[in-house]
Parts: sequence; structure tokens; C-alpha cells
Amino acid sequence: MTDRLLSPSAARIRPPSNVKIRQKLLVVLFGLAVLVALAAFSFVIDIAENFQRIIADRTAKVFAQQNTTTISENRERLSTALKTLLSADLSRLYGVEVVDFQIAGITYSESFRASVEAAVKAKNEAVAAENTVNVSASKASCGRRCCG
Repeated sequence: MTDRLLSPSAARIRPPSNVKIRQKLLVVLFGLAVLVALAAFSFVIDIAENFQRIIADRTAKVFAQQNTTTISENRERLSTALKTLLSADLSRLYGVEVVDFQIAGITYSESFRASVEAAVKAKNEAVAAENTVNVSASKASCGRRCCG
């Protein structure tokens, strides 16, 4: 069917010929906007991954200088040192100002916890053996009179 068969005025109400070009341009612009958004999202993910790597590296540097038995009591000092180091590096690398920093938790590796448990067990066994020797020596030195 043509416009003339629909109605006499339908032929006069046609959109301008450049409407299709505008629609195509709009689709192309929308496609470009989607691509830009995806690129920006990818950039944000890359930056977040870089931040995580930098934070992990600087945290390892600060904690490597500590005796693990004093980490909990020095938590505030460690947090301040880490914030200072991260502020300098993130500002230099990305122009980011670190406003606040908090150590949410300190978790030791399973192998570290196992070695601590083994050391505590060995120390307890050594103390128990020493106590056994001391009791035996005390019994031998006082004879049957006091220890029966």
C-alpha cells in the first residue's frame, strides 16, 4: 500500500528525509556512549586492581619490619605508618589523597598459625618435662619423711 491509498493527507505528513540519518546517527552515538562507558568501567577495574596490589605490597613492607608478638599492641602505630606510606605513593602515582585508613583485621596464614601452635606445644612439653624432673629430684632429696 502506498500513502495515497491510506488517505489524501498521509502523503503530506511524511517525516523529513534526514530523519533516518538522524536515527542512524543516534544509534551510532549511543553505541559510542556504550563503548566509552565500558572502557571507563574497565579503567576503574584496572585502577582498583592496581590499588589492591599497591596496598598489599606496602602492607607487607610495613608488617615485615615487625615482630609478630607486638603487632596487636602496635596496631595504631602500624596503621599510621601504613597510611603515611600509602598517602605518599598513591598521591605520587595517581594523584589520590588518602583521607583515612584503618586496619580492619589482621589474619595470619594457616602455616604461621600451625607453627605457633607447634611452638607452644613444644614449650608446654618442655615445661612439663622440667616439672617432672624437679618433682623427682625433690622426692629424692627429702627422702620418705616429707613426700611419703
